[in-house]
Amino acid sequence: MAYRRLLALTAIISSLIGAVVVYMVISIPNDLKSDTLLKEARHQLEKGNRDKARQSLSRIVQQYPRTDAAAAATIALLTISDQDVRELRSQFTQVKAEHEEERKQINALTRQVSDVPNLVAAAIPSPAGAAAKADPPSPRKKTSAHHKKKATRRRR
Repeated sequence: MAYRRLLALTAIISSLIGAVVVYMVISIPNDLKSDTLLKEARHQLEKGNRDKARQSLSRIVQQYPRTDAAAAATIALLTISDQDVRELRSQFTQVKAEHEEERKQINALTRQVSDVPNLVAAAIPSPAGAAAKADPPSPRKKTSAHHKKKATRRRR
């Protein structure tokens, strides 16, 4: 009877050891593969290839979700996302400032264009004012009859 209990206990222990070995055989290559992908993603980030790094990190999270590399990849994806949001906000602020500056310039030009008719009117004297400002006419010379004949002959 003790022999059977010892045999059953040995079978249970060997089954547990077998399960641990199978788990290790399955998980260790996954850890190694995910670590390799994580190093590759970090290298791509150092080169400035955010899109490729984002793809590698996403693949780690999808294919090896229960690894330490998946946790690190999730944090890296969040960090990249935060950086993208900050960059977009700064670009938006810059574009908004440029827009405001252009709006001010357009308003100033619109005011100048709307003032053009007033400036033109001020620059061109009115007909009544022009006659008053003009020099008085010089007295005309009296023409003789001889000059009149020459002038009429020329016209013919």
